[in-house]
Amino acid sequence: MNFIRNHGLNHRQFLTFLEELDSNFCDLPYYTGVRWLSCGKVLFRFYKLRREIDLFLIRKNRADSQLSEPSWLSKLSFLVDVTSHTNELNFKLQGKNNLVYDLYRINTAFRGKLSFFEAQLEGENFSHFQCFQEFCTKNVEHVNLEQ
Repeated sequence: MNFIRNHGLNHRQFLTFLEELDSNFCDLPYYTGVRWLSCGKVLFRFYKLRREIDLFLIRKNRADSQLSEPSWLSKLSFLVDVTSHTNELNFKLQGKNNLVYDLYRINTAFRGKLSFFEAQLEGENFSHFQCFQEFCTKNVEHVNLEQ
């Protein structure tokens, strides 16, 4: 991502490349440390643009084998979903006018959610992990749930 965003020419070429592909996204966001939520959004957008990024890097002779490696993509898709859930928790904890009791209740609810997620994952139910479920559906032969 830094290869694309840190070099103006590469970034402009990537934007043109996305237009050529009629991509649903028009740009790759740049992470800023100012907003805690932006990291999760950048990760999600990176995941959704992974094919386009891989094609662009191949075109620029900077191909990264991990972007087409199913094992790595499986882990990335799971990370995107986990990050989404933790971002949701952070958003709730940073809400205005929260009392200590509210924060405790939010934290307790999230712990319960984690236990629920663990049970679902053990039963191979990925309904609360949309990116991972989508990846597993399209790449059944490459998914190793033991990792």
